Amino acid sequence: RHIFVTINSFRQKMVDVPYVTGFSLRQAKNNLDIAGLGIKELIYRDDIATNYVLEERCGGKEVGPSSRMQAEIGSGVTLIVGRAPDAAAPQVPKLVGFSAREAKNRLWEAGFNVGKITRDAGINLLNEKEAKVSAQSPAAGTRLGLGTAVGFTLSLDDEKIEAGRKAADRSVRAAAKAYADSVATAE
Repeated sequence: RHIFVTINSFRQKMVDVPYVTGFSLRQAKNNLDIAGLGIKELIYRDDIATNYVLEERCGGKEVGPSSRMQAEIGSGVTLIVGRAPDAAAPQVPKLVGFSAREAKNRLWEAGFNVGKITRDAGINLLNEKEAKVSAQSPAAGTRLGLGTAVGFTLSLDDEKIEAGRKAADRSVRAAAKAYADSVATAE
């Protein structure tokens, strides 16, 4: 007889935390992704360069160029990011129809934090990867300050997702029209 033994660790795999201070937000996010980490929170501070990483923290400690810090794979790093005083408020991206991972990436790339994630009944760890965003708050197209939290709802119901997609498209069109009207009025 052959006996197979599966060993499950009580602790997640530990990975080195990359030093991303001095990078653009997009480069920092990509380097963290490669290391198996994510962004826990974006904190904006006045600076001459918008979306430039000024400081990085992991587990409450500052990460330096010679730090030998490790974190559990999948955990998040807090990034302190620059914001020019005259930086325009960005639009909330459309999240409806995307997976949770894709929605988070879209938010971070636009300079927003991930807010409360609500899951419809029946969504668990096994099927969460198939779930898509069916609603978001604030609505897509809304202009908000950098670092604002945006929440969303995950669903496996295709009808809910399609209804959410139509609502998100309407809000994006309405926001674009309102912005165009405000620019025309200002001229």
